Amino acid sequence: MYKIFIIPIVLMLDSNSYSATLLPPAYAPASLDCSKDCETPYGKKIGISYNTEAFSNCNSKCITRPGFSFKKENTKFIKDVWIGLPWQCVEYARRWILTNQKVEFEDVDFAYEIWNRKKAINVKSGRSLIYENFENGNSEIPAFGDILIYDKSEVLPYGHVAIIVNIDKRKNYIDVAEENFQNKMWENYESYSRRIKIKFIDKKYFITDESYDKNKKYTNDNVKIIGWKRLNETRIKD
Repeated sequence: MYKIFIIPIVLMLDSNSYSATLLPPAYAPASLDCSKDCETPYGKKIGISYNTEAFSNCNSKCITRPGFSFKKENTKFIKDVWIGLPWQCVEYARRWILTNQKVEFEDVDFAYEIWNRKKAINVKSGRSLIYENFENGNSEIPAFGDILIYDKSEVLPYGHVAIIVNIDKRKNYIDVAEENFQNKMWENYESYSRRIKIKFIDKKYFITDESYDKNKKYTNDNVKIIGWKRLNETRIKD
């Protein structure tokens, strides 16, 4: 029997604490060798945000180990909580939200699918919640804890997801926390992975995927940010 510590709070996995899952068919071409062409070594800690550590996935094509879920008997949660494939972007988003909001959102195979998921549950109280979507180019400014979602593209075939952890309305930027975007050490190791420029045009906020400090794009012009999602504290009516 072995133990793996994933979150520096009390969430602890042992060999009976997680459930394995098969990879979705679309992941089949991805490399299972996570020791070559790494930006940083696979599994290396690359940053931390609000008690949620981030680890390197080596490169964007690396997939290894089964996905896992935290068993309710090892936590104070009311149910088993699915986390995902380490160290993918969806896994980090789920773990950050679980750690800081005690919330689980609906199942997805790929990051871009999160945009169409509306329901969530507080895994301590059992309370049902809903997510509200804000399309990129919205009059509502992003807020702390919002989920930032990229659409699928040639560069990001499964899309991408990050957590907004800071907003500076005066200087027009947001900070995000994430895994498996560049797999580099975070720009600020103890706070955020990237500082992204916001443009305010015609009273609407546009997140640009452009570095605030370096004034250049992280990817290319074909990458689209769909928008951001926010928890609504209204209970869903059964």
